Amino acid sequence: MNRFESSPVVNAFREAINRVSDPARNHFICGVSGGIDSMTLLYLLYRSNIRATVVHCNYGLRGEASDKDSELVEEVSDLWRFDCVTARFDPSEAEEQNTQAWARHKRYQVFRDIKREADADFILTAHHQSDQIETILQKLFRGAGMSAWNGMVLNDGDLVRPLLDVSKEQIVKFAREHHVPYREDETNRTEEYARNFIRHTLAAEMDHFFPGWRKNVLKISRRADEFSLMAEVLLDEIRDGRRLSRSGLLKVPPQVRPVLVHRFLLHELPNQTVSEGVLNQFLEPEHLQTGAEADLGNGWKIVRNREYFQLIGDQNEGSDDEFVFTKTDLDQEQRAGPLRLKLMSWRGRVDSGYLQADSETFTWPVTIRRWKEGDRIQSLGMKGSKSVAEIMTDKKISTTQKSSAFLAESFDGIIIAVIFPHDTDDGQAGIISEQVKCSQKTNQVLQIEKDL
Repeated sequence: MNRFESSPVVNAFREAINRVSDPARNHFICGVSGGIDSMTLLYLLYRSNIRATVVHCNYGLRGEASDKDSELVEEVSDLWRFDCVTARFDPSEAEEQNTQAWARHKRYQVFRDIKREADADFILTAHHQSDQIETILQKLFRGAGMSAWNGMVLNDGDLVRPLLDVSKEQIVKFAREHHVPYREDETNRTEEYARNFIRHTLAAEMDHFFPGWRKNVLKISRRADEFSLMAEVLLDEIRDGRRLSRSGLLKVPPQVRPVLVHRFLLHELPNQTVSEGVLNQFLEPEHLQTGAEADLGNGWKIVRNREYFQLIGDQNEGSDDEFVFTKTDLDQEQRAGPLRLKLMSWRGRVDSGYLQADSETFTWPVTIRRWKEGDRIQSLGMKGSKSVAEIMTDKKISTTQKSSAFLAESFDGIIIAVIFPHDTDDGQAGIISEQVKCSQKTNQVLQIEKDL
């Protein structure tokens, strides 16, 4: 066995890439900057006869040095028979932004655009073990919760990091032994960036005072994975779709409740940022009364009914056939397809042309949706319930017209009202449930009006 085949870097690379793909069949996009890490990754692909398209990004931030990086990547790609695409950007775009964040956004946007055009399977990056350690440390220093301490993973969707278990020292040694060409980015030496401070200053001091600290930091990632698995088990016990059981949440220790709510929201709203203040409302969920809301921002909120905490989305974000409203929403008139809804003071009489329900007789929020087979309502004046389908048949509403009917449903499943697709021969716009009818004790009504 030659020196290349026996290298621990080669073994780690091949084991990782084989774990998530079929290198003999898959086509990869490989991000190559020209630095030692990505050039080593490209060399490993070359020596392993793996098909890849090289993508290099020239941000123009370092003038002539950036152009020389591009030249190296293009020349070596040609030498090793890889197709190479160089994307060039105008550095003035980054003037009012975080430069690193801007570059990262541009980089991954290009990677995915070319992956789609080339019909490739995965994107490869040269993140390694030292990058992992720096990532975990930055999250710790910025106060991230334990579930975020797991750092990067080998396979993240279409993104693969086959050098994640290889140290920087191993990469440097391998590149020198095999004469891998690369260029040094002088900005890697400046401590203007957090990663460089950790790499050049903090790490050296830690080596002196805490030998072996890198292995201990990597153990944090494994502990975070264990924590995440335990949290998922607990969450599965109290989760019901987009609802969390109130009694189930009360059974777990107070310190765990915000963690479970946070994981629940990560599943449902992965791109939504949730403040610590919102999560801390669930330390003592027994104090959140029926109808209480936790506003998550961007039109999302968690609303409590008797037994559950339910995630409610902005009605403008959902289907045109389903809308959800809280009491607060209806302080002003809201639209739901062909309907207009608002909370109104009760005038002591039912106003013609509207459907009106006592707002204190049902559990909020209210969902406006299309009716479906099996829906039943206790019509005004009736003792028992009747199917919505039968009621519309009695009103001589045709089968074709029935599909356009809406109904209002309370959070605890009571059908408040059925809204017909048109006014019937006797002038009815719809029917109200006996359970929500207005009386002398009524103070406020939910008023529903159709646009005819």
